[in-house]
Amino acid sequence: MLQIQLGHLFSDKLNLYGDKGNILSLKYRLEARGFQVVITEINELKDLDFTSFDFFFMGGGQDQEQVEVAQVLKAHKSALEDFIEQGKPFLAICGAYQLLGESYMTSEQEIIEGLAILNVETRAKLEKNEKDFQDRLVGNVVANLNFSLESGSNLQTLVGFENHSGRTFITNARTQALARVVKGFGNNALDQTEGARYKNLFASYLHGSLLPKNPHLADELIYLMLKAKGLDCSNLKILDDNIEIQAHKQALELK
Repeated sequence: MLQIQLGHLFSDKLNLYGDKGNILSLKYRLEARGFQVVITEINELKDLDFTSFDFFFMGGGQDQEQVEVAQVLKAHKSALEDFIEQGKPFLAICGAYQLLGESYMTSEQEIIEGLAILNVETRAKLEKNEKDFQDRLVGNVVANLNFSLESGSNLQTLVGFENHSGRTFITNARTQALARVVKGFGNNALDQTEGARYKNLFASYLHGSLLPKNPHLADELIYLMLKAKGLDCSNLKILDDNIEIQAHKQALELK
């Protein structure tokens, strides 16, 4: 039985809003297809063999936790970049999304330097005299994926829940928006973008968790894991997603 290694980075510090459900969803969907899955919760990067993992997940946290994690990540930037350049998939939600960008300005005006793997900049909030000021961007989101899924699904919508003060702006065409907002605020409440993507690094503000309600995106990550291992994934077993699709459809109707 083929073993798939899933790494949950900083599960002790970046663990808001039940985002662990994303990696549990991947585990379920992989095991339903006959794979053996090992989830490793990683809270210390020293001596970590990044090459032994097929996928990394990193979630959201408070500003102080992000400051602490940013310092650790900087020492391992090269290993993370190598992982991503090899085409292995990585899912980053909210705070993790911000840390993988170029910089994040906190509500106390402190600048946290990111890893600059994603060409995005984030600041805690817009000034009150700027257009469409909101203290926090909170609510249900519907967005259309900005790319075609290699796994072949025709479902192109993403649903989720956002709750963030950070305003994120894409700064270079090397990084693409993950999706275009139909309902909700997205990256910054101004340009209708949601999330970001570089190669197989997917970043999003969507909580809820994201993958259980978006099984097509979960399967895309699985497809990319197998592809990076050099496996034939053209006949990926189709799962019964009736419950997941119903949850997705209900989320589409939320106001």
